[in-house]
Amino acid sequence: MTEDELVQLWRDTRTWLLVREPFFGFLLLKLRLIEGGAERNGIPTAAVANDGSLYLNRDFVSKLPTAAFRGLVLHEVLHPALGVFARQGIRDMRRWNVAHDFAINLIINDLSKRLGAQVLCLPAAGCLDEQYRDMSAEEIYDLLPSAPPQRGQGGESLDGDLRPDLATTPGGKAAEQGDEKARKELSRDWAAQVHAAVATHQQGGRQRGDLPSGVQKLIERLLNPAVDWRDYLANYLGERIGGEELSFRRPSRRGQALGET
Repeated sequence: MTEDELVQLWRDTRTWLLVREPFFGFLLLKLRLIEGGAERNGIPTAAVANDGSLYLNRDFVSKLPTAAFRGLVLHEVLHPALGVFARQGIRDMRRWNVAHDFAINLIINDLSKRLGAQVLCLPAAGCLDEQYRDMSAEEIYDLLPSAPPQRGQGGESLDGDLRPDLATTPGGKAAEQGDEKARKELSRDWAAQVHAAVATHQQGGRQRGDLPSGVQKLIERLLNPAVDWRDYLANYLGERIGGEELSFRRPSRRGQALGET
């Protein structure tokens, strides 16, 4: 497969998904294919960075049927779209990668069952196990062995496809180097993309309930996140330090009755 053929396949896939599955197709608009990037960086299959930089190995892709290629690019976009980089925390990267693979591949497999495997399916290298259904990647991570077994097609594996070190934008590079502001900005950008994808899906006359149940739950979690305790603590301390002095005195009952603290 030549580079031009790969680019055309990528464009055709985005167009096909925008027409057939607008939610997923709209998410793909956030990815940028880095031409020749997989070969230059020694990526045997595919990889995605936190800013949506996409790397596809031409030799690997050339062996995939069209249906599996569609499943592959959905696999890659769902990683950053569902906050895999922001949610990693101090977890081991490869084990976290595998845990998120199991979570998102159930979503893609459900879509495959609805559309037909001849139209869209997971590549053979995908991690898939029904025992993890309805679990978050965080829950799956805790159940995995410390060194998950290698899985792959012909010895090749997708469990190393999270590559924030291969970001190509200033924001992506800054986030990879530990810039908290850049990291939060990337998270907001991806959340906005998911929100717009939901709107695009609904504008096409479809309901959110038409999406696989797994993606519905993840969307709700992403668009209505729990408060990060670190942000809460920082805000609380900032307000208290800038306001009244901390005290061990009991609060005034009269003040409580008036709604004061």
